[in-house]
Amino acid sequence: MIKYLPLLEIKPKHELYDYECKYTDGMSEYIVPANIDVEIEAEVKKQAKLAFESLGCKDYGRIDFRVTDQGVPYCFEVNTLPGMTSHSLVPKMAKASGIEFEELVDLIIESSL
Repeated sequence: MIKYLPLLEIKPKHELYDYECKYTDGMSEYIVPANIDVEIEAEVKKQAKLAFESLGCKDYGRIDFRVTDQGVPYCFEVNTLPGMTSHSLVPKMAKASGIEFEELVDLIIESSL
């Protein structure tokens, strides 16, 4: 399975990423790969791996972070069953890596067997 998909940055139209921004077309901009410094990206990946492995997760998941204006990443969610809809983040991240939806599903199934 894929070690890391590219990081994704969310820029909501509201001050907070609320229900409307998450589920209404055009209410958020999704930037993938995220426009962040390579050192911050490396730290996010390091912390994501630590969180995933520390919780005993396997196969796949999505680890969510907030990065402060000072560049400090904070993990706030480990999602072991991320959404797979047209608004979902994992398919957007996979597509940015050249992985189409059907291939992504196949990769997830194969890694889970």
